[in-house]
Amino acid sequence: MVDELKKTLEKTIEKIERHRDIYQQNEQAVREQIVIPILKSLGWDVGNPEEVLPNMRIQEGIPDYALIKGGRKVLFIEVKNISVDVKKEDVIAQPAKYVFREGVKYFVLTNGVVWLLIISFREGTTLKERIILEIDLEKEKLTSVIRKMRIISKDYIEHIDILLDKTQILDKVWETLLNNPQAIVKSLIPVTKFLIDKINTNYEFEDTEIEEYLVEKIEDIIKKEKTTLDEETALETSTKPITRTAEKLRRM
Repeated sequence: MVDELKKTLEKTIEKIERHRDIYQQNEQAVREQIVIPILKSLGWDVGNPEEVLPNMRIQEGIPDYALIKGGRKVLFIEVKNISVDVKKEDVIAQPAKYVFREGVKYFVLTNGVVWLLIISFREGTTLKERIILEIDLEKEKLTSVIRKMRIISKDYIEHIDILLDKTQILDKVWETLLNNPQAIVKSLIPVTKFLIDKINTNYEFEDTEIEEYLVEKIEDIIKKEKTTLDEETALETSTKPITRTAEKLRRM
């Protein structure tokens, strides 16, 4: 699945760059030429209405797609054209209303480029604060997009809660390491010494030499990482308020 998803995403990104003007005006083109191929590469049988049902009529509206597994609705998807800012509260409000009524825990809101995984209800939060995962096909590394997209694949869709919790734990561990580079260095010293022994037989390296070198390199990496995160935070804060918890989850 990963290889197919990678190829589909690469083609999709190229398609968006080439036909942006069309996708900015035509929601149907976004649905059929961007969303459907991605769903297919995620393992969904897009030609089977018992798995992917378009325009399903429910009490509060007509979601673009309902994903169904084992006869049960597991996810709704609402699609907009690329020109729509899907992070605006009034845009989120429409699908949030009918998802909550249908008793489905999560829904996806996308304009083809930005994909938001949103929890239908969380007490004491605004609609924007319920965005628990954000994917940007154009701004993120492809490996990151693939890792996040797999959460809504047919194989993993029933385990969204577990996958989000596991990713949040890893995110917290990474934040801890960023704030304590010495822990990274200490864990790398034995591995570095082993590799030195394999490469070199003429010189002896003191632990302090290795440690000083690793500290320098790790601090450079951390500095770049923090700069990137600060830039992302500045950009997001300029458009919408989010809670600390939501922010951690968004960066998975």
